[in-house]
Amino acid sequence: MKDYLISHIKDVDGVTPVVLMNLMNRHFDYKLLDIYEVEEFMNEFLEQDLSCYEHIYITDLTVPESIYEKLKKHTCKDKFLIFDHHKTHMHAKKYSFVTLDMNECGTTLFYNYLKELYDIETPALNQYIESVKNLDLWLFEQEEDKISPILDSLFGLYGELRYIDEMTKRFLAVKEEFVLTPFEMELLKLEEEGKNRYINNRELRMIKAKLKNIPVGIAFAEKYRSELCHELLNRHPEIDVAVVINMGGGISFRSREVDVSLLAKEFGGGGHKLAAGLPINVEAIEKFLDVQFQGKI
Repeated sequence: MKDYLISHIKDVDGVTPVVLMNLMNRHFDYKLLDIYEVEEFMNEFLEQDLSCYEHIYITDLTVPESIYEKLKKHTCKDKFLIFDHHKTHMHAKKYSFVTLDMNECGTTLFYNYLKELYDIETPALNQYIESVKNLDLWLFEQEEDKISPILDSLFGLYGELRYIDEMTKRFLAVKEEFVLTPFEMELLKLEEEGKNRYINNRELRMIKAKLKNIPVGIAFAEKYRSELCHELLNRHPEIDVAVVINMGGGISFRSREVDVSLLAKEFGGGGHKLAAGLPINVEAIEKFLDVQFQGKI
């Protein structure tokens, strides 16, 4: 029998579980979803014949309570195992097949499960998994982890499918230490130059405003959103939250102290204490424009 994996399409934490599945030497199918696609996909998925799957894993995605109600009655409910770390998913702690921990990321929770059952653990993979966690929870500064931002850049360069392929080949060949190829080093050097120009340009157009009486900096950008937030917070100590709006994607919130998951939740999003977001839709934009722009600082 084979397995099925459902995970997040938008970041390194979401796609790395596919890499881990590739290392297990098992047949599996997978689907990568954006957050807003989960409910519709799961409703359709649960109508299918799932008898061919031994395990069905869901990682780094919040599953709505309505889906759990259906799972409880489903003939294949015992096949499901869910690993997540989002605050908006804590309603599912009551289910025995769900592992939730906001101090970890989806990848670390899934990896800790898999390495107890399959011979996939290596020093290189351990190093990489820790960097994925530091990137996703925005811990790389305090952990002095220089690999985490590089992973984000590689994901942006490669896209999800090639990133999965490249990382899979890397860990099949390298066991002792996670390293970048000379090609990647050159790509990243060129990318860094372009990224710095882009971030400087976006910073010049940043809007300072109040969000629920919290000083925020708001910028519009289609790429480098995490790095842009990071730089805005570093360069502007007068703001407590960096907000980046990608009109073709979503709204990102980052902070060093403010619980931005609560802000995102107000608009139908979610995330972690220091890093959260929401998808772009008409309702979210109307509410955001109506409530958030309360005036310049």
